[in-house]
Amino acid sequence: MPTTMNTISYNEYGTEDTLLNNNKYSVFLELDDLTVRFSFTSKYSPLYASVDIIDGDIGPFIEGFTEEEINRQIHAVSIEAQKMAYNDTTFSDEAFDYENPPYFVRQYVRYKTEYNLAKKQYVKMARASGNDKTLGDFSVSKDFSLSDLKELLGMLKDDLKPWADELTGRTGRGQAGMLYFTKSGNNPSPLTNERTGF
Repeated sequence: MPTTMNTISYNEYGTEDTLLNNNKYSVFLELDDLTVRFSFTSKYSPLYASVDIIDGDIGPFIEGFTEEEINRQIHAVSIEAQKMAYNDTTFSDEAFDYENPPYFVRQYVRYKTEYNLAKKQYVKMARASGNDKTLGDFSVSKDFSLSDLKELLGMLKDDLKPWADELTGRTGRGQAGMLYFTKSGNNPSPLTNERTGF
């Protein structure tokens, strides 16, 4: 059960106090004339992709995003994947194994996160277009333009579609649906009857 100790939230598991998942903690310390302030985020769960994978795929296009921002986006899309895959006609509480999700779930989270981050970068660049970054003789320019980013968004959307279809069961392989059958009782199976004549 959650408890409070010195204005910091903890979660008790037996005798060990641990930080709650998916929380941001701010620390403020005053030691004599020294003041220290910092914040950190506890472990995100679920997290069905990693910063390294996202950075390896589209790193140059998402410069300026911190690991924290990328992890937050991965976490949000991971929860979205759980909700999308949930089928209320089945009798299970989980649409898939949340601790060890299938490949198609990981791929969906990967490409949807990349798409969301690239879209945010596109909006940022569109707002800043027309503003030159120059300081004296020093100027900063990106190696890609808005049109490059727009092309990336289209490619990511294409990469995302098959995994979204798999997650929602549109391919017939992802989400499980309800099956119906008829109990035969004491009647013999029609498959055992010998067929004669046509």
